[in-house]
Amino acid sequence: MLQHGAANGPVVILNASNTGCAALILTATGVQHVPFPNLSFVAVTDLVKLLRHAVAQDGRNPSLPKSNGTHVDGLVQQIPFVIDTSQLLRPPSERHIGRASDRSEQPEEVFRYVLGVLWKSVVEPVIRRLDLKVRLFL
Repeated sequence: MLQHGAANGPVVILNASNTGCAALILTATGVQHVPFPNLSFVAVTDLVKLLRHAVAQDGRNPSLPKSNGTHVDGLVQQIPFVIDTSQLLRPPSERHIGRASDRSEQPEEVFRYVLGVLWKSVVEPVIRRLDLKVRLFL
């Protein structure tokens, strides 16, 4: 079934377990394994927790309650390898000040942080393995 889907382009299957995190890329010509050495099952679990805290705000209150903010700070600190990546995602005027956890009070910043981790740890390695290039349409 998946091989039929790969006829029109690659199918990427993500796997996160205690033994490691990786992607399987199914193409019309075969399967490629892409390990994610900078991502652990614990980190994936922490990212899910961060998203749950941000979503729990359901748009009514733009900042996390103090107790949730403290918990989010702890989760962010447990994923130290992406601090530099998350700094790059901040607006230019804010990049020179503060710690990664300073922005965790705002749900949109939590989303930005999680997306930065996923981009650097998952999406970028898959794009590189597929050797995808940017095409501009004029």
